[in-house]
Amino acid sequence: MKRTLERIRRNALSPLAGRLARSRSGNATLLLALGMPMLVGGAGLGVDTAQWYLWKRELQFAVDQAAIAGAWAKAADQGNTTYVTRALQEYHANAALVAGFDIEPSVTLANYDGGTSNSVLVTGSATRALPFSSLLTGSSVTVAVRAQAIYEPGATYRPCLTALSRTDANAVLFNGNVDIYAPCGISSLSNHANSVTKLGNSGSVTVNFIVTAGNISDAHGHFSAKDRVINSGDLYDPYEGLTPPNNPTQRSLSCPSTNKFTADESVQIRADYAYFKGRNTKSLTTFNHPNPKATTVSSSVTSGKTFNNSPANSQTVGSPSYTQVSGGGNDTIWERQILTTTTVYTNIVAPNSGPATAQPGTYTDFTFQCDTVLAGGVYVLNGATFTTSGQHRISGTGVMIVLRGGSSIKISGGSAIDLTAMNESQLIAAGVATADVERMLGMLIFEDPNSPGGQDNTLTGTTTQILNGIIYLPKSNLKLSGTPRGTSACVVVASKTLEISGNANLSTLCPVNVSPRGAISDTTNLVRLVG
Repeated sequence: MKRTLERIRRNALSPLAGRLARSRSGNATLLLALGMPMLVGGAGLGVDTAQWYLWKRELQFAVDQAAIAGAWAKAADQGNTTYVTRALQEYHANAALVAGFDIEPSVTLANYDGGTSNSVLVTGSATRALPFSSLLTGSSVTVAVRAQAIYEPGATYRPCLTALSRTDANAVLFNGNVDIYAPCGISSLSNHANSVTKLGNSGSVTVNFIVTAGNISDAHGHFSAKDRVINSGDLYDPYEGLTPPNNPTQRSLSCPSTNKFTADESVQIRADYAYFKGRNTKSLTTFNHPNPKATTVSSSVTSGKTFNNSPANSQTVGSPSYTQVSGGGNDTIWERQILTTTTVYTNIVAPNSGPATAQPGTYTDFTFQCDTVLAGGVYVLNGATFTTSGQHRISGTGVMIVLRGGSSIKISGGSAIDLTAMNESQLIAAGVATADVERMLGMLIFEDPNSPGGQDNTLTGTTTQILNGIIYLPKSNLKLSGTPRGTSACVVVASKTLEISGNANLSTLCPVNVSPRGAISDTTNLVRLVG
């Protein structure tokens, strides 16, 4: 029975299978049915993948902005910790799409390209399940991103000593055996390969920084351990384009006329006569002359006579003088004269102990011969030299000395100087344009850029030389040595070239907690996304 049923089924199905195998109708439906799971799965995966990319794009943008914001915060103040706060603020402001399923990003400092903690690194992630992918994997998907931004703080250099020449070799020259200590820094605008030069192996140079548009010639390594910036392309003259104020009133220096004692001098000369007889003046006897000369008195008065010391009254008796009157031999008659000089002083006036006073104006001679106080204002030197010598004291507050017509300065170490530059209101009162006041503030000695430049400018300073302000010599060279100092403001020297020699101790150029005026470089902060 079973064999019969099997034979019937085989005989019935075999022809059907054959016919179906040979049939070509309904293939598309079959293929569609077979491929439908892959089609639906691919569409679902594509939708989920697009969603992942959308999350990643937003997360990446958010951490990029966070890293940049954090880097800007660090560049502005490397010592602060607010960079984390700034980074998170930018992150949350740009991560709205993933809010609720993202993880608070990590904000840290990281090393980059050999630097130490010179970049801000932000990492973030978001985790969420999507309908199709979670059906296949049974879990959520995590999208992770990172961003790294480096920061380079801008550099502002405010040196005490600057050479302004753009091309000169040895624009700043440390000449020979010099011991230099200048903590406020040195700069040179010259682009020469020997822009800053130290000659000789002896001596020492200690500075906070050296910055130059060219290079440094230092065969013996005096600057090797210093903060050196070479080939800098952004150095500039902070006072270029300024025009000094003018004061055309003609003046001259003079010392007080009462530097010595003065008095009225009365001189009385009395002549007394006596008579004698004898062969010569060695063998005389008294003679009663019948017609003797009477005593005579002569007087003279000199008013306002000057003396180095206080004059004192005096009386002197001169030596006797003999004159032969008559006779001869033993009967010779002799006349003897004796002069008595009496000097009496009245109206004695002691020297004036106060200094001379100079007034603002234009001078063709600026050589000091006595202690002098400069009244506040503008002093224009026209073809003159600011010369100090001896032990004279020169002082003044609120002054500016303008050099024109080839004028120069020769300040020697023996003199005592105490000069302070003008303030804002004094500059405006002197005719300085309001727009220029800030740049000209502190200008003490100002060489007119139209001047041909002075020769042999020297500043041989000592601790008794106080120069509170800027010495600006754009056309002239300056030789500097000694120990000039500032007490209320820095001594800032900016000359065409600068030669430093001798035992120049420049540590007193700036008082404590005071910075020099006049930046020669002021680069902005730099932030760059690097990863």
